[in-house]
Amino acid sequence: DRGLAFQAAEAALREGEQRAMTLSAPLPAGACLEGICGKPEQVLDPAKYEAWFDTHARAARAMSDNTLAVPRADAVRYLVVYQGNTENTPGCSRVLDASGGPKDPMCLSSVYRIDARYRTEGRASVRLRSVVLVPASSGAGP
Repeated sequence: DRGLAFQAAEAALREGEQRAMTLSAPLPAGACLEGICGKPEQVLDPAKYEAWFDTHARAARAMSDNTLAVPRADAVRYLVVYQGNTENTPGCSRVLDASGGPKDPMCLSSVYRIDARYRTEGRASVRLRSVVLVPASSGAGP
């Protein structure tokens, strides 16, 4: 049961990571669309985060045919949440171009946290989390 639940959550995590890598820009703060959210407007305590996850998480497409034969394949979900930007090279954002932005177009990356979960009543539950850095100009769109 636990091994199957882990595989299901891992499939959802990989799908969320792949979606994060295609994003060209984060959603506005507080906005969510199809399992992708902008930076939360406030820090959520664990209980509130669970409710937020349940509201905005997306069912993993990897489970649409239920290859792993898990009970309640619709309970395999993921959520991609923007966390802010980070420098790819320390100090690169201090070297500015004429417009006031970093001179190096690859200076910054968007940071996304991906949470994946498989939870169903009376069975093993698994939650996985990863962090993905998306270079500023590598995405293809929201």
